Amino acid sequence: MKYPTAHLAETVPDLPAVLEGTRVTTHAELERRIVDAARRLREAGVGPDDRVALLAPNSLEWIVIAHATTRIGAILVPVNTRLATAEILALLEFYIPRVLLIDVQSEAALTGESVWLDRAIYLGDPSDRTRRWWNRIPAASENIGVDVDPECTCTIISTSGTTGKPKGVCLSLANHVAAAEASGLNLGSGPHDRWLINLPLYHVGGLAIIYRAAVSGITMVIHGRFDAQQTVDAVERAGITHMSLVENTLLRLLDAWGERSFPPTLRCALVGGGPVDVELLRRARRLGLPVMPTYGLTEAASQVATLPLDAPATMLSSVGRPLPSCEVEIRDEHGKAVPPRRVDGEISIRGPMVARGYWKSRDTIEPILSDGWFATGDIGVLDAEGYLTVRGRADDMIISGGEKIFPTEIEACLTRIPGIRRAAVVGADDPRWGRVPVAFIEILPGSRLSHVEISVTLTNTLAHCKIPKHFITLKQLPLTASGKIDRRKLAELYRLAGFPRLRE
Repeated sequence: MKYPTAHLAETVPDLPAVLEGTRVTTHAELERRIVDAARRLREAGVGPDDRVALLAPNSLEWIVIAHATTRIGAILVPVNTRLATAEILALLEFYIPRVLLIDVQSEAALTGESVWLDRAIYLGDPSDRTRRWWNRIPAASENIGVDVDPECTCTIISTSGTTGKPKGVCLSLANHVAAAEASGLNLGSGPHDRWLINLPLYHVGGLAIIYRAAVSGITMVIHGRFDAQQTVDAVERAGITHMSLVENTLLRLLDAWGERSFPPTLRCALVGGGPVDVELLRRARRLGLPVMPTYGLTEAASQVATLPLDAPATMLSSVGRPLPSCEVEIRDEHGKAVPPRRVDGEISIRGPMVARGYWKSRDTIEPILSDGWFATGDIGVLDAEGYLTVRGRADDMIISGGEKIFPTEIEACLTRIPGIRRAAVVGADDPRWGRVPVAFIEILPGSRLSHVEISVTLTNTLAHCKIPKHFITLKQLPLTASGKIDRRKLAELYRLAGFPRLRE
């Protein structure tokens, strides 16, 4: 398979590939940088199937290294820059990378860990001669070909899975390209579009944009992280046509934007990463922000289904139909597929974008497919027209007195109450019912809501068993690196003795 960036360098060499600040990198220049980086990796001793760990924020260099690693048959291992030292060390010990590429700001996370810092290669300006700098590594003279094996693993992306223990999802170039092609067909994107990257590149939602750009020729506009005002400026001045958001970043963008209409140049705003409040989506559409709820997962190289813009507002709770080449089934507790109708079950997916398995060791990948299908662990329902609605994670579901309770349903009702900015619900042990829902809420400044008032309001829309037994206020709900609500952290907070509860 000819590598996509090499193809773009031949067909559209002078079009912009990456915009970072005032720096413009064309497709031809990006390919030259990728080849140069591939040669440096070779000089650093990296060979086929070796892991290259990358611990750094979003940048042009990050994108270059990601492509360069694949060009020499090695495997990119992106590392979450928000992890604690012990978590980073656990990942490095698990994957045993040949090299660790790290920026100076991220070095603090490994202070005192000489085993890894001694072999680290630093990104940035080579100001300290005691370090081994990426820019000082000579490029090997060997030829870097344009043909690669699409079936070999090219990235290992860590995901917490359902147990909280990291799992390394092994994705091939074929997986990434299939996902990118399906996304391109669904969205109609091409070389004159600009996709804003402000999701972290170590997360599959950010990484997927790199491959969409390589396949479709989209220009990537890079931000180091999500900043609401910086995003507003990019939409107004940089001609952004596409962006990717999660519920938290969508809320922050709308608050920063105000009440004026979004420009028609912005054609697509994918919103995923978990459940999204329908009222928030309606607010966005009223302002002309073309939000498209989407469902995806690391094991599918990101997108699985997306709601089209022409879907009526009554369907905003759905994530749409599966993307081209991706199949979705709903299966019952016995693993049997149920016909499309309003019956909840586990979401299973099949298609060329689905990963082979999880990393176990250099020579072993734990398969995740059964007859070509992957059981996601998410609960959902397909309607008669093939539209998918996601209820939530199977392991987040609360069984209370035999009743199945989905936190997302309660959260949606809570955020519709005036005065509540955001809400998250987790299950807590209860001697009578087994488990009961507990709500964590962010109250808007000036609001004086009480536990009793919230409970009374919820009785109009929820069954008694679904009304949270406790309400706990936080200044801000804890979030994961990708902007999702961190439910495990909330459960941990609830278990802490003496945690303050909402006072009436």
